Amino acid sequence: MEAPDTTVGGGGLNDVYMGQVMLAVRPNWSFTSATRLNLVCVVRVKVNLQGEVEKVDVTQSSGNAQYDSSAANAIWRTSRAGAFPPPPSEQYTELDLVFTLNELMGR
Repeated sequence: MEAPDTTVGGGGLNDVYMGQVMLAVRPNWSFTSATRLNLVCVVRVKVNLQGEVEKVDVTQSSGNAQYDSSAANAIWRTSRAGAFPPPPSEQYTELDLVFTLNELMGR
């Protein structure tokens, strides 16, 4: 499942920036699960041009509140650490990040 492309044109720079964001966030994300379900949630992030996260909202729940919170908290931890990449332009200040449990578990 892919995040909806909220940018004009999509692809190219959008893919590069989204990749940078997920590489920065992933080390701050952990979730212990006994379930075999592939949980997926979508988190909308509002970030300013300096890379400071201003708002985080789960826009599509996985159905597991702890899992959703783990994804949102990873974004906040990344921002507090100063590791959230600044967007290349104003067009990239609102992002939909997809968090997939199978991806986290390396499946």
